[in-house]
Amino acid sequence: MPSGYSLYIDRPSYLHQKLDPRTKTLILVATFVLSLLFNGPIPLALMLGLLLVASRWGMVPWSVIRVLLVTGVWFVALSVLIWPWYVREGTHLFQLFGAWITTDGMLFGIAMGLRVTIMVMVASLWMFTTSPQKITASFLKMGLPYKAGMAVGSSIRLVPLIAGEWTTIVEAQRSRGVDYKQGGLLRRAKKSVQILGPMLLRSIDIAQSLAIAMEARAFGSRSGRSSITEVRLVSMDKWVMLLGLVAIGFGIFCRIQGIGVLLRNYL
Repeated sequence: MPSGYSLYIDRPSYLHQKLDPRTKTLILVATFVLSLLFNGPIPLALMLGLLLVASRWGMVPWSVIRVLLVTGVWFVALSVLIWPWYVREGTHLFQLFGAWITTDGMLFGIAMGLRVTIMVMVASLWMFTTSPQKITASFLKMGLPYKAGMAVGSSIRLVPLIAGEWTTIVEAQRSRGVDYKQGGLLRRAKKSVQILGPMLLRSIDIAQSLAIAMEARAFGSRSGRSSITEVRLVSMDKWVMLLGLVAIGFGIFCRIQGIGVLLRNYL
């Protein structure tokens, strides 16, 4: 199996070396919950700003952050194009194809784009600052069966691996004179078969190699397993976990009171 592809970026930051993976997982869940509780653009924009600060604190390269932000701009633009057609509340701005575009529809579209951006960014930050080995070890500590923990860890590992294989196949096909950026949509779709075919075969080969490697190591022969990677909660982890739970409780309170909520009838 090829190696070298991983979302984890080793850095000497507190997020990488000191914070327990279980703590980061709780923060991940708390961020997801908070992003779902608020549907106004202001609190979601503040959350995105905090994630940017955390990314820099975690020494995530600017090149990675820039890619995530550009992706977020696309999410926001797509949401602004879609949601105003469904949200009718608010002041009418202009009429387009017989439908009124409202202020609440535009703001809600921005908020939904920010929500997706937040989810993508916090998940990326979680994977960038936590090694797959520690993720698996933390799941085992939380009581997850070791087979399920291995499945989760392998899935996280396979995502960048498959992405790397995709890049390799594209570059190999380009070296053979196949240009995927020329021609119309139908022609480019036909050319993509030259990538999808090898990619499918390569994915099967990677999965088979992983299965053979696990069988060679007698995976599943015992009910438990040992691990060279150790994770341990310290006092700072407990305080951060408490902060995450308090944040969830505060978000539920704000949702009930309508604070940071643009439209109550929408998620």
